[in-house]
Amino acid sequence: MKSCGHSSCVLLISDTGPRAASLEAVLRSEGYGITVARGYEEALEKLSSERVSLILLDLAANGSSHAELLRAMHTKQARSAVLTSSVEADGTAALDPCAREPRRANLEAVFRSVRDGIVTVQRERRVLELNEAACRLFGLRREEVLGRELDALPFEGCKGKVLEALARCLERQETVELHRMECLLRGKQRGRVVDVTISPLLDGGGALSGAVVVMRDETRLALLERDTGQRKEFEGMVGMSRSMQRVYALVEDLADLDTTVLITGESGTGKELVAEALHARGGRAQGPLVRVNCTALAENLLESELFGHVKGAFTGAVADREGRFERAHGGTILLDEVGDISPGMQMRLLRVLQHREFERVGDPSPRRVDVRVVAATNRDLKEKVRKGEFREDLYYRLKVVEIHLPPLRERREDIPLLVEHFTGHFNRKLERAVQGVSDEVRRLLAEHAWPGNVRELEHALEHAVILARSEVLTLEDLPQD
Repeated sequence: MKSCGHSSCVLLISDTGPRAASLEAVLRSEGYGITVARGYEEALEKLSSERVSLILLDLAANGSSHAELLRAMHTKQARSAVLTSSVEADGTAALDPCAREPRRANLEAVFRSVRDGIVTVQRERRVLELNEAACRLFGLRREEVLGRELDALPFEGCKGKVLEALARCLERQETVELHRMECLLRGKQRGRVVDVTISPLLDGGGALSGAVVVMRDETRLALLERDTGQRKEFEGMVGMSRSMQRVYALVEDLADLDTTVLITGESGTGKELVAEALHARGGRAQGPLVRVNCTALAENLLESELFGHVKGAFTGAVADREGRFERAHGGTILLDEVGDISPGMQMRLLRVLQHREFERVGDPSPRRVDVRVVAATNRDLKEKVRKGEFREDLYYRLKVVEIHLPPLRERREDIPLLVEHFTGHFNRKLERAVQGVSDEVRRLLAEHAWPGNVRELEHALEHAVILARSEVLTLEDLPQD
């Protein structure tokens, strides 16, 4: 008889109801090894082939089949403790003669005792059930939440990402994990930092019926890591180096301010992640984050994209069109690669920053807008000012505060963390099981110059995970360059 490969191995015998699916997700998140049997026949097979330390029985009792299952547990797993929530046909609890201890418990007791917040939702996103930890996390009573849509629960900041992850889980029927997000409760100044795992919920026939959302409160650990400069990741950015700790601190200090921020760094360093973090952690998080790639649009198109136009302003303008500044009203606009815009666009952008107003193309009437401007560039703007290629007044308007992202070659101590992060991500995305890298690969990654920075490392690891022939990445798995 083989073990399930874990020191705390649990056999869950279940009819795949919502309660059992919730418990399975929670126990996995708590670090338990789980092996699942769907129904009597599979349960008998598992009892004969696998050695477990705890059996959780969640089946409706069913005459001779139930009795046979209880005998098998007593015979084949005599040393295993048993928790049962089985129910007889008349609605009474089933006695469990093979339990090692004289106790009768049920899965609801386990569900209630778990410290993580657990919410089960229907495909329509209505809350089916939640435990006491989830009630404490939201600051609500259970009866206030049951039957409501998850969208309506009073947590902000992280809600958009949770709902996006829930939609992906329901669409692809796969588990989705989110790490270290700050969720703000309405009316509260301080938020909670949480890890979220969302898993598909299957009905008795194996069809998708909803999802299980498990929220682990990591606030104390996050505060400790912040205070000691030991944060490994922050709002999608990964790294423990001193330079990244400074970036994290700057984002926190600037998030709630409306001041303009200039994000600088080479291509592939993660400038867009910084902009997203500034938006997500600030008071404008519920407003839109509108991105503009200033190099992707021709000069005549960029003006219309930024400020909009009126019907007949130019050939092809068949209707009035709202620009991206208007679309970002109440939120944040990211001007990516702002160092490449023309002198004429520089002048118009300066006016927006100074007066918070602009004109649509073809319309002389000024329009006011309430946006926070975040700009990003891989150019040396100070050198462009010296050469007369960039307006000095605009440069200082953009650079009220600068956040500089270091190239990967200057923070090589973060490479192991990034490797772990990306291999885990691609394992989940590609359904692979890569456990690490060989010593040769580790040395090569540490020594490489990384001209493409974190983006290059990400693409190299995606290539390697796709081609991996074993659980350990080797030199043969990496791109040839």
